[in-house]
Amino acid sequence: MKKEGFFILITIFIYSFFGNLFSVNNLYYFRIPQLIAFLFFTFLIISSLNFFIVKIKKKMILILFFCLSFFTILRFRQLDLNEIRLVIFDSSHLLSYLLPLVVFQVFSFKRFTFFIKLLSLFSISFISLNLFLITKYPVNNFTDLFSISTLPPAGFILLISKFIDKKYVIISLIIILIVFFLGLFYGRRTIIFVSTLFIFFSFISNIILNNNTSSELKLSSIFIFLSIIYIGYSIFLNNVDLNKFEIFNRLDVDSRSEVFDYFSKDFNIKDIIIGRGIDGTYFHPTSYWNFNNSDIKEISRRSTIENGFLHIILKGGSILLLLFLTVLISAFYLGFFKSNNSFVKSLSFYLVISLVEMLTYGQPTFSIKFYLLWLIISFCFSSRLRKLSDDNIISMIR
Repeated sequence: MKKEGFFILITIFIYSFFGNLFSVNNLYYFRIPQLIAFLFFTFLIISSLNFFIVKIKKKMILILFFCLSFFTILRFRQLDLNEIRLVIFDSSHLLSYLLPLVVFQVFSFKRFTFFIKLLSLFSISFISLNLFLITKYPVNNFTDLFSISTLPPAGFILLISKFIDKKYVIISLIIILIVFFLGLFYGRRTIIFVSTLFIFFSFISNIILNNNTSSELKLSSIFIFLSIIYIGYSIFLNNVDLNKFEIFNRLDVDSRSEVFDYFSKDFNIKDIIIGRGIDGTYFHPTSYWNFNNSDIKEISRRSTIENGFLHIILKGGSILLLLFLTVLISAFYLGFFKSNNSFVKSLSFYLVISLVEMLTYGQPTFSIKFYLLWLIISFCFSSRLRKLSDDNIISMIR
């Protein structure tokens, strides 16, 4: 991997880590590292713009998507102090649209092992901070806040575990299981589902799609995999007090319909087609509070919605959503059906997981989650990478 890739990871880590700390404590000195990360990322965008243009110049669907994204960025109401604050510190604002510009570079596998180490440290850092804050604020749930930076790197590693040192695979599996049980404890259905999908697709990609595995071993692996799930589920139900796990109280809770109703009532045909711009909002009276349950803030309009597809429509309309879906589906098709190696095939499942997650959450953000999404899209669109065999990939990595 080129050195620019490491700088991107470090920048995203600093921005996300201190952004999460600010969300918990509202201490403004956490904004200083975020500001530094913002400025450094701006420099990375300028320095990598030429690479980006060269990489996508023959890919019309990407050109259309990014042109409409820039149009969405330029459609803001007024550049006041609050807007500047959003531009710099809101992960779903400007930076989420600019993130792909620094991802579409020529990826080098020469330092791929170090790249995996960084992803492991990324996950370990955020799950550690998550657990620490849970002990400090036991009545609060930090799983949603930290899962966006914890699950994706671990899931990325798990999907391509065939190509990676097994110690990183074990670390990633442990992290995903911890997040899974946190999701059970705090009743976070999306987190549970996404954790399960990463484990399921990693099994598919590393066992079922592995050409070096015999049919008998594949069948045996399926039986063992299902048996482990059944036995684990039975032990859990018979030996654990289910009342301690909030998920069993929230399984049938409808927490989205009201939001969707407000969203649909506030939008007209024009808004649905082209959206309301990067700082677009919709009418939905609600309350916000910090994690020590003080400083409750009443608002009448919201700038985000708990559905990735509707969030894109809110900002850029159904046209931007259609282009985004076309990019992801095209990338999956190329990566899964037009690739000669299981490396790209396996990573294409990440795109499927991202699309599924967008049904219940999954707004585009400046985060490791969407960095990896666009990195995998660049892999899938790379004909050079798709033509390589598994042996070629392993040789380049090692």
